[in-house]
Amino acid sequence: PEDSLYYPDWSKSDGGCKTGGGQPTYMTLDASIWMLATLNECCVRYFGWMVNKCMGTSGTALSGLWFPDWEGPDDTCKNDGSEPEYMALNPESWMHSSKEDCCEANFGWM
Repeated sequence: PEDSLYYPDWSKSDGGCKTGGGQPTYMTLDASIWMLATLNECCVRYFGWMVNKCMGTSGTALSGLWFPDWEGPDDTCKNDGSEPEYMALNPESWMHSSKEDCCEANFGWM
């Protein structure tokens, strides 16, 4: 049934996929195009430039890895799953197994 499939949620400015019904009628009428079996498939197809953020909008598991938080006011590392897409796509360069490793690699001057 359509209410177990994922569809793009255009109503949110930052994108994302939803499940559980409530999709627009045109998506229901052409379900083979708009409705996908998994969150990952939906995010890859409709939000390919921000897959990690799309996946996060539905509360998927965090990687547990630490990344430099360039946006925050206090030059530190975080592991809350809010890393930018470019970091998530290149974890060997940006993601670290501990906060100490992350801070040493990215904020070593402090």
